[in-house]
Amino acid sequence: MKALSDPQFAAGGCAVPQLGVLQTIRYLTKLDWLNTSQYDAAGMIGSSAWAVKKKRWCGLTKRTDESWPAEFYGKVDGFELREAENVSASTRWLDDPMVHIPSSEWLEYIKIWINALLTRIRTTRGSKRLREDVACRGGCGVHETAAHVIQQCFRTHGGRIMRHDAVASTLAGELRRGGYKIHRARPLTKGHKRKRNYYANNNELLAQIGGLLEVPVRSIDVSMITLSWRGVWAHESAMALTSLGISKAVLRGVTTWVLKRSYMNFARFNQTTATCRGRANLMMSGRGPP
Repeated sequence: MKALSDPQFAAGGCAVPQLGVLQTIRYLTKLDWLNTSQYDAAGMIGSSAWAVKKKRWCGLTKRTDESWPAEFYGKVDGFELREAENVSASTRWLDDPMVHIPSSEWLEYIKIWINALLTRIRTTRGSKRLREDVACRGGCGVHETAAHVIQQCFRTHGGRIMRHDAVASTLAGELRRGGYKIHRARPLTKGHKRKRNYYANNNELLAQIGGLLEVPVRSIDVSMITLSWRGVWAHESAMALTSLGISKAVLRGVTTWVLKRSYMNFARFNQTTATCRGRANLMMSGRGPP
């Protein structure tokens, strides 16, 4: 966990290491320790021609702490994290001592965060993709990406509904404790602004809500709960919730809950599409010994 406090992790809310920067920084730190050591032998090494050459090599790195987040956000794996820095709840779970996550689960959350789940698209990068099947193992006929498996595949539909209901229940409970009247309904469209505009421009729906709550339609403010399957909050959504009294601790909890459910969806997908091999497979097919 200590490594997450390094600048290249924190900058831009990236929280993903760039080894080209990380290694050179640590190398320079060790050389500086030698140079300022109280021991003469260590000091001689730190000021030697060898150390000077190594420092010069470290200075040739093409990346810096500040440039790495922007570079990562421009890549396929980091594109969906570009809004992470806008809401602290999207990243605080990574190093917040008050967030208790089992180490085994924490590693899986990181895989989701950096798009490292072992899907067919992920494991067949480069020329290998031209030789191997990359279609969804669920039989969907599309490329098997992590986003497809967790967000679209019919085999994980039930898990998506459970994840949605869990987030809605948590926030509804917090709002109810804050004195709000809660009436739940499933969203019909995706994307925070599109969903918000859909409901804000639905005069019939607003009239029904006004009648239900006994308030004039003009006093109704519309917003949405929007965060990605990788735990990144839409800034406007997070601000709307905090303005209603939802604490940042609750938002952090929702973030980790979404990450957990996303991983559970992926694990369930693997269980339902696993291929049985060896003697057990022959027995099941009737071609092997009993």
